[in-house]
Amino acid sequence: MAQKISVTDEGSIPFNFNVPFDFKSTFDVNQKSLETAGKMNRKLCEAMQECNEELVNFGSNRLKEDFSVSQQLAECETVQDFVSVYTDFFQTAVKQYTEEANKLTRLYNVFTDETISAGENQTVKAVSDSEPEAESKPH
Repeated sequence: MAQKISVTDEGSIPFNFNVPFDFKSTFDVNQKSLETAGKMNRKLCEAMQECNEELVNFGSNRLKEDFSVSQQLAECETVQDFVSVYTDFFQTAVKQYTEEANKLTRLYNVFTDETISAGENQTVKAVSDSEPEAESKPH
């Protein structure tokens, strides 16, 4: 049912506009959209926090290994020892960086799925809440 809205400016004649939709429903849908965005943002912030923690832990562990290689190099007595230390260091680093990249990719995929799912669930709920209830009609 259309609502009538009167618009007046000081000293002017009021104008009536027939509005073809219910403003309350529009405001309700917008409220639900904001709730959906809030839940998605919460999921996104949680995901960012977990990824940042993972990166800090990885970086901390890598720095320890980077510093320890200096000590190992100082103890080298031959060129072969030197090459062996660096070879082990780089092989370990490549392996760890590859594993970390894979781990972060899995985390990002999980977080993306959870964030999208939270938005979809809220959207479905918002749509179902805004649909008028079917009236029972005798057959």
